Amino acid sequence: MNLIKEIHVSSSQSSFISPPTKVLTLIREVGDTKINIPFKIESSDQIIGFFTLNFFCPIAVQADPLYFGGKKDCRLETFMIDERWQKQGFGKAAIREIREFLAKNHPQIKGLKLSVNFLNEGAKLFYKKCGFKDTGKVYEGGPAGPQHIYRLDLT
Repeated sequence: MNLIKEIHVSSSQSSFISPPTKVLTLIREVGDTKINIPFKIESSDQIIGFFTLNFFCPIAVQADPLYFGGKKDCRLETFMIDERWQKQGFGKAAIREIREFLAKNHPQIKGLKLSVNFLNEGAKLFYKKCGFKDTGKVYEGGPAGPQHIYRLDLT
């Protein structure tokens, strides 16, 4: 995972997302069940992006039910494509592969949720183009301000 350290977003995006190295230090396990699983995005054997899928965690559901619909949804976190590779279709391709991965490996998951900062216009447009819908709910605890809760229906 050392190569993930090389992923950088533009300065205009950096206030909206945590660096992958910080995220990796926060990932935790409960027993043998991984809750927050990191993934790399590759092109031609080069790591060009990163994200995590956060699966059902009872503590998170109690603390913040906006993110989870019981055991039926999981959460997409820290989705990023290195700035050198943005606007080339890699993000959309990764979202398609996430859908396929969840359908094959976690068919009980019916939705993918994420939060996006009110001011992050580029991310809001990207996620809407990928099929995410604004739930109308707001997460007020974002580090850079309030965030919309988006959901992608996987059924």
